[in-house]
Amino acid sequence: MVAISRKIKEIIEKFTHKPVELIYSAIEEKELNKERAVRELTSVVPHFYDKKIIGTIAALVKHKDPFTLIKAIKKLRQKRDDFIVLHFGEGKLKEEILKMIHKENLQDCYFVMGFYEDVEDFFSIFDVFVLSSKEEGLGSSILDAFLYKVPVAATAS
Repeated sequence: MVAISRKIKEIIEKFTHKPVELIYSAIEEKELNKERAVRELTSVVPHFYDKKIIGTIAALVKHKDPFTLIKAIKKLRQKRDDFIVLHFGEGKLKEEILKMIHKENLQDCYFVMGFYEDVEDFFSIFDVFVLSSKEEGLGSSILDAFLYKVPVAATAS
């Protein structure tokens, strides 16, 4: 077995009680298709042109802690309304997340985008990238954000 980070190596070894080889993952820069990102976003959020775009790419699962992100966005929304949030990812918490977004009256600024092939294209339109995970094996989406020069705000995990 092979792991891509020390954290994942520890988890696998703890679970299997067998040694695991560590081979660090790497990210590769690709040319981003901004036209595609704008086109896709316009079909979902036609009123985004005058807004800052906060993006996240994280599965809708417990350890990615999307609930904390929604709470943070609620607080931010109380101070300003010049932004939208694009949350890319799928997972078993999707219905719960959508209910919370509605309950907090964020449905006009917080959009659960689902899964997209070549999701990296959206880094071309993000003003900031956020990640609220409780635990990350590597955090490659943060590395992608750095690669594409998108500022990052993240929890310590």
